[in-house]
Amino acid sequence: MKTLLILLIALVTCSCEKSDDLVAPPITQENSFSCKIDGELFVAQPNGGFLQFPGILVIGSNWIILLRNQNNDELYLNLKNNELDNFLPILKADGDQYFGNDEQNSVELIWKNKIYISNTNTGIIKINEWVNDSILILEFSELLLYEKNNPIETISLAEGKLNINLTTMEQD
Repeated sequence: MKTLLILLIALVTCSCEKSDDLVAPPITQENSFSCKIDGELFVAQPNGGFLQFPGILVIGSNWIILLRNQNNDELYLNLKNNELDNFLPILKADGDQYFGNDEQNSVELIWKNKIYISNTNTGIIKINEWVNDSILILEFSELLLYEKNNPIETISLAEGKLNINLTTMEQD
């Protein structure tokens, strides 16, 4: 009876664990992105996170990237190539999720039905590799975003890493 009880407890414990728990991919994994948003893991999902278009748009040497997780939260990165430095300062965003005319590096996040935007001195993104229209590998330790309608409310993006290779993505 004791063995049966232990087996039953083990079975219930195993069936309650999520089989689809998210794991942050290593930065060496092509076409992947992850970060922690206020401690919660955000991993970009296929068919909404890593589509050639509209998920990723490269105009010249500028990257506009839309990343979406399994909850349909969205993270927008607008990155302008600075060939002089491997560290991109993140500046003010306007919160409209449109970067066609924006000239500075910025970040916008739609998280749990709120819009968060970057501001001056939000943080810095370290560029590990940038090949104008095909490869972008970056990481950041922390970016601080502000709620668009209530700038006192902030959210932290940490442990961010992105590896995009559009050449291999097109083969999928």
